[in-house]
Amino acid sequence: CDPDSDDDERPCHPHFVAAFLIGKRAVTNSQMARFVSETHYTGEIRDIDFFGARFGSHDSPTWIYPEGLDDYPAVHVGYEEAGAYCCWAGMRLPTEAEWEKAARGPDTRVYPWGDNWNHLFCCNSTVTRQSGPQPVSSFPEGKSPYGCYNMAGNVWEWCVDWYNPYSYERYAAGDDKPQGFGLYRVLRGGSWSWADAQEPSLFRCSYRNFADPRFPSYNTTDLSYGFRIARTCCSN
Repeated sequence: CDPDSDDDERPCHPHFVAAFLIGKRAVTNSQMARFVSETHYTGEIRDIDFFGARFGSHDSPTWIYPEGLDDYPAVHVGYEEAGAYCCWAGMRLPTEAEWEKAARGPDTRVYPWGDNWNHLFCCNSTVTRQSGPQPVSSFPEGKSPYGCYNMAGNVWEWCVDWYNPYSYERYAAGDDKPQGFGLYRVLRGGSWSWADAQEPSLFRCSYRNFADPRFPSYNTTDLSYGFRIARTCCSN
């Protein structure tokens, strides 16, 4: 059990996660630009569960294409934008259980690279002096056992779950469904902008953060909210 686990990460318990696929890298600006170009997405969608083929007409998306940063993670992305992209790509956002599995691997490590903190293995502003997110293939030494990049540092990543401080109690009791309602959506992974060298616990694989799904629209300077895609594996 992770000795630094917070109350909302307990009880520690074995948890079966059904087979799934997850992006090795966060969605990039070039990928997001293709989505916006092909769909003329405007940010109108209010709930990804009703996405379908509908696109709005009067709101602006919170994501704005930054010239010259094609291979950087798409940031300043709201939950609904992330979900809309996933629907367009035939994918979905990962559950937080899937995200944590992809980060920790089969040996339940504390950080994607192992049990000991190493500030050189992830994007952070305090020690490695980064002033913003880095390209999605940065810090290869910090990859997870499954080859996923930047699951500690770089950007916070949206998960499909609504945040519940008692989710782990439900999981331990055998209810493995994502939380279906709430005020905030779960974010995982830590961010370059929240990289306090004195608090490496913020980059642990099991660390849970959460935010209003519309958060980026309230903070136009935030550069730490992105996402990666996932998909359920079909059984034969």
